[in-house]
Amino acid sequence: MAGFDPPAAGETAAWLELVGAEVTTPSTLLGSSDPALHSRVAIALETPPKHDFVEELLALFPRSIEATALRHRLEDVSDLVSYFLTRLARSEPLTCSPTTLAMLQRCAWPGNVAQLRRVLTKIARRRRSGVIQVEHLPAECRATSRRVLTQLEALERDAVVQSLLNNSLNVTNAGRGLGMSRATMYRKIRNYGIQPAALR
Repeated sequence: MAGFDPPAAGETAAWLELVGAEVTTPSTLLGSSDPALHSRVAIALETPPKHDFVEELLALFPRSIEATALRHRLEDVSDLVSYFLTRLARSEPLTCSPTTLAMLQRCAWPGNVAQLRRVLTKIARRRRSGVIQVEHLPAECRATSRRVLTQLEALERDAVVQSLLNNSLNVTNAGRGLGMSRATMYRKIRNYGIQPAALR
């Protein structure tokens, strides 16, 4: 829950009452105006629970629903992109080109919907209107790794992608700029699922 720290042990009910006022206002109900929904609170877990408070929190809900990972329902990406961009756009519409949308639909999204939202939010900060082209996408969208990378791995992947772009996709020259051999570059490209054709 953005802006709120996890509750301390035994304080989940009080924490839920505190954040409930934030997440149940009409503006956060995905456009719903049904008053009955204003008494309901949904907690979304981006990754498997890692905090002791989760079981205590879930006990306060009548039921829970496990959503399928985004990588298993890529057909939803188009609708999600449209939804997020509508909310992120300022005065003028912000959309994706067909090629850009196709690339987003090929991504593995190990961070699920939250990762997609973060990517689009970063793009919208730099480009507030118009059409998002492939070149506007970050490096993470130009690779198809199906696991969550460590921060160091993500930085290395981004460096490899950027060096390839700076060197017109010449692997030898890109590797030279990073102090890597040609063989090492090909191994990094394969390990991170970088698709040179997607960088053109």
